This record gives sequence, C-alpha cells and structure tokens, in this order.
Amino acid sequence: MVDLLKTHNYGNGPFPDISEEIFAEIGCRLILLQDLELQIAFVVKVAFEENPIKARDAILNADNKTMGQLLGVLRKKVNVDADFDQTLKRTLRARNEFVHEFSHMFNLRCEEGVEKAVKYLLKSMDDLEEVSNVMKAVIVAYGRDRGISDRDLEENWRQFGDLDELESRYIPKISESFGLNKG
Repeated sequence: MVDLLKTHNYGNGPFPDISEEIFAEIGCRLILLQDLELQIAFVVKVAFEENPIKARDAILNADNKTMGQLLGVLRKKVNVDADFDQTLKRTLRARNEFVHEFSHMFNLRCEEGVEKAVKYLLKSMDDLEEVSNVMKAVIVAYGRDRGISDRDLEENWRQFGDLDELESRYIPKISESFGLNKG
C-alpha cells in the first residue's frame, strides 16, 4: 500500500494542488480489488470443486459473475464463520463504494476531502487484506493438496512477504477446516 502519511510533490495533473499520492493509492486499491476478485473467482469455481473435469471447465469457461454473486456462491459452498462473513460483507460494501461512489463521496480538490478519502481507504484496507489473505491461503493449500502448487506464484508471494504469514497464520486453519494437507 502507498504510504499516505508522507508528504509528496504536487503534480501538474488534473488536480495540481493535490498530492499525487492519493491517486497512486486509488490505483493501487483498484489493482488489489481486481486481484481479490480473481482470487475469489478461483476459490469459488475451482478450489471447492471435487470433480477435476468440472474444475478445469470452470477455469476455461470464465463468466462475468459480480463479486457479490461470487461471495454468495462461496457462502453456499463453505460454512463461513460469522466474523469472517461480516468481514466479507464490509469488504464487498467498501469495494462497491470505492468502484461506484468514491469520486462522489470525497472532494479530492481540497485538503479536507483528501484527508477524509485517506481515512476511508486506510479503514477499509484491513478487511481487504484479511479477505485476500484467506483467499490466497485457500489457493496455496488447494494447490499443495492436489500436487499442483504454482512455485512461481508462491515464490512471488514469499518475496513480497505474504507467504510466510499465510503459512504461519492462515494455511493451518484453512487446511484443517477443509481437510487439506498442510504441505
């Protein structure tokens, strides 16, 4: 995540009096949300599918389910605990606000609006990270359990700090919950 608490140069872009950092954070958030949607789609369509042919077909036959629809399918396939379900709901609500209403919620042409936007982004980041970590843990545990783990993906996640936390905090719980090998 971009460090929004530092002071940065102001640019010549569409809002020359506003730090470019808020726009960098908006771009980073959009990419994180896109990644999360891909992770959830994989988990929903593949990780809980027992039939390998159906799992393969799910990958090959992409559809355009919304994040809300994917989370609904996830809830049907998995008994999600109440706390995590609330985290999912908050993440979906924050995602929808960010994608559809963010520019109307905050006046990014003034310092006060930027400060409110920064607080909003920082507040919603914890839930986004939690859901993303759970989805990543399911993907890693699924791949290891089926003997199809993606070493490049795991190395990338290890290099950027995610995999160690996934292995120590998330994968054991996921593996136990779904009867997977921790491998």
